[in-house]
Amino acid sequence: MKRKIIIISMFFFFFSCKEEAKKHEKIEVGQTRDKIKTILSEPDEIQRIEKTTEAIFGPEEIFWDKINTGTNLEVWIYQIEDSLLRLYFKNNEDSLSYKLITPKDVVYETTK
Repeated sequence: MKRKIIIISMFFFFFSCKEEAKKHEKIEVGQTRDKIKTILSEPDEIQRIEKTTEAIFGPEEIFWDKINTGTNLEVWIYQIEDSLLRLYFKNNEDSLSYKLITPKDVVYETTK
C-alpha cells in the first residue's frame, strides 16, 4: 500500500512539474501585465533597457531595429528549466510587446 501511494505521489509531482513548465506557452504578445502575473506570478528579475543608436548584442537584436531610439523597455525574466523567458514591455505600456526564450547560460558580450 505504501509503495502504491509513493508511486501515485511521484506521478502527480511529475505531472505538476510538466504543467508548471508549460505555463509560458500560454503567454502571448498583447496580453496585459496582470494577465501574465496571473499565469506566471511575479518575474524572477526585471531589467530596464533604453533603445540607443548603438548596436546591441543579445536576444533583443531580433527586434532592435523595429523600435524607435529612446524607447524604454522593461524586461520581465522568468527561469524556465534551462531557459529564460524574456517579456518586453515598451514605454511602460500595459500590454506585452515582445516574447523571447533564450538559453539560460549564454553570455552576450559587447565589443567596445
